[in-house]
Amino acid sequence: MWRSSGGRTRCSGRASSPSSPRSRAARSPWSCSASTDPQFDEVKTRRHGKKFVLDRDLNGDGVVNIDDLQWEYLEGDGDYRSDEVTALRDESDIIITNPPFSLGREFIRWVLEADKKFSIIGPNSFPTTKEIFPLIMAGRMWLGQGFASGNAYFRVPEDNRGGWADGVYDPATGLVKFRNVTWFTNLEHGQRHAPMQLMTQADNLRYNKQLVKKGGYRHYDNIDAMDVPLSIAIPSDYDGVMGVPVSYLDHHCPEQFDIVGLTQFSWLKIADKVYPKQTQVNKNGTEQQVTKLNDGAAIEVTAPPEKKTYYKVGDKMYVKTFPRVLIQRKVEA
Repeated sequence: MWRSSGGRTRCSGRASSPSSPRSRAARSPWSCSASTDPQFDEVKTRRHGKKFVLDRDLNGDGVVNIDDLQWEYLEGDGDYRSDEVTALRDESDIIITNPPFSLGREFIRWVLEADKKFSIIGPNSFPTTKEIFPLIMAGRMWLGQGFASGNAYFRVPEDNRGGWADGVYDPATGLVKFRNVTWFTNLEHGQRHAPMQLMTQADNLRYNKQLVKKGGYRHYDNIDAMDVPLSIAIPSDYDGVMGVPVSYLDHHCPEQFDIVGLTQFSWLKIADKVYPKQTQVNKNGTEQQVTKLNDGAAIEVTAPPEKKTYYKVGDKMYVKTFPRVLIQRKVEA
């Protein structure tokens, strides 16, 4: 866990069994070289967290870099929920880390309890969760600038360099690549306030072939909003509520649009219609009884869509969209 506090950069990590996923996720990039340090203790390394401090030029070469790094063992195992690490949190100004994704939502709450600035790496699914979306909608956190070409690279220890899918691990660099993660932060950055350049509904329908292929602009059946299947097709001349892909959050400008909801109706109860049990018609033609239309935004269709799952309720047919962020153009925008 990296922190900047009073000009000092610190890192603390949790220690556990080297074979556990949590240990691999929490290891410091210096954990391997630490074994050459006189204070290295193999037993303590397995049981205790470490605190790293980088705050001044120790070797007199005129720069502050990794060669000036100091470290020591924590009293405990480095769990961020411990009193010891919580005290480090309270001392910090900014927290930068990549927590285990299974604990990421809880970790963000822990950071915000202390009203700290942060920038953390998390999965792209974070914004649609009931813990994170309210924070995004309230403007308490937002997406960072992401990774170049959407690729995030992580260095892994030597004992965890096997079993990866093709194209994920590069043996030449010792790095693994993930495309399903991004930065989440409450630090301001210029991209957050750059409005999207938009066209009118008419121009989008005229020039955007992808939009037309996806059915154009359609109104939801169970919520008063218009579906916009592509972020690049958000119209400049529509004042009502729109459902846009979650990837829109990469471009959200709070001066241009308000975030007003999310089509995750299983926990965000904003739908104005409840469907009875439906018949789900799968791509292969098989059918089953479900209630899935009540979990998200539904669009009524006049004919069965090709090679897509759809739902029948009586003599009507519907398709269910992927989760959509509900936005509305600011009056002054």
